[in-house]
Amino acid sequence: MSKNECVAVLDIGTAKTVAFVMELGSRAKPFVRGAGLSATLGLHKGKVADGEALAFSLRGALAQAEQNADCKISKLFCNPAGVSVKTLLNRGTTAIQQKTKEICAPDVERVVEASKILPVNSGQEVVHAVPQRFYIDERPCQQVLGEHGVRLEVETRIIAADAQQLADLTGIVNGPGFGPLTGWIHNGLALAGSVLTEEEQNASALVMDMGAGTTEVTLVDKQQPVFTFTLPVAGRHITNDLSVGLGISFDEAEQLKLQYGVAGEDMADPQKMVEFEGQKNAVSLRVVGEIIEARLQEIFMLVQQSILEAGRQIPPAVILAGGTALLPGLAKLLATRWETQVRIADPPRVEGAPVNFHNAAFVSIAAMSIYTAHLNIFAKKTEKGYFRGIFDKFSYYWRAFSGI
Repeated sequence: MSKNECVAVLDIGTAKTVAFVMELGSRAKPFVRGAGLSATLGLHKGKVADGEALAFSLRGALAQAEQNADCKISKLFCNPAGVSVKTLLNRGTTAIQQKTKEICAPDVERVVEASKILPVNSGQEVVHAVPQRFYIDERPCQQVLGEHGVRLEVETRIIAADAQQLADLTGIVNGPGFGPLTGWIHNGLALAGSVLTEEEQNASALVMDMGAGTTEVTLVDKQQPVFTFTLPVAGRHITNDLSVGLGISFDEAEQLKLQYGVAGEDMADPQKMVEFEGQKNAVSLRVVGEIIEARLQEIFMLVQQSILEAGRQIPPAVILAGGTALLPGLAKLLATRWETQVRIADPPRVEGAPVNFHNAAFVSIAAMSIYTAHLNIFAKKTEKGYFRGIFDKFSYYWRAFSGI
């Protein structure tokens, strides 16, 4: 067994659950010792519907990965699947307690903690908190340690989750067959740090993770996730449309989508027909493309509407992840509708990961693994006092991603 600790990362999707058990050495590059995969049960429309069924799915993936890794898991990180998540700016304030009015590390830690306090009746719990800017006596200041003042304030970007839903999921993940949950990793935050180019990170970009049951959207501006939301519609709804529209079973519709599906009528072979057992007439692939395009256009419209209602605009770069993103022609269709650049995310390389995991359907687990590795290095550097201030810490974190 390795001297390095083994850490597990669990990516809960609406169709599949993926687990990695990794070694985290001194560098911020994880090594996957074991991987596990299981069908996700117990989620309906992106929400937890059957806790026991979901726990069974998670245990299956985690046990498989742990067995392949042949090591004991010491930490477990998980994405808050099935939990409503939103992004908001919150402000914290504290008085400087030193008689000299010099700002020290405890002052900074105290004001950041104050910014994480949400209203009692909000029903939200903080998942991630990233300080954006500090103020000393209402004066903006990046490097606050060693400065002098009476009052210190911070503006913090909060990713918050529905408290009750998060508590329910915590109960499942902390149940029998799991290691104690170390922390949550929001997919959008992990993806933003690992699949964006340096240019996209420094400007504005939109990450759309299109899975089977949900489409998770994260808007990134100048390296920070500024808006995130989840739509309960994705690939499984396309399959259902094909099933109903063509009068075939759901399984037949899924196979049809995977084998012949395209993102538009004009992308399909006009001469190609597909026959199904029990049906008199063959199905034209142009009809298949028409049905798929109708649902995709609805998803694109809902995403755009949510962004505009939040007072924001579609950015110049859109990055697609998730299994549904692999549908031929989807990126082209979206680029035409939004008149923007669209590309499919290339999964970041994670040493030791199975070769067949290197596609858009497994981008999230790779991004979460890299995020976890950076958290590990981040914690060690913080303990050793390598950072002078909060901004130093977070600038290190984001710069480190570009070197992966």
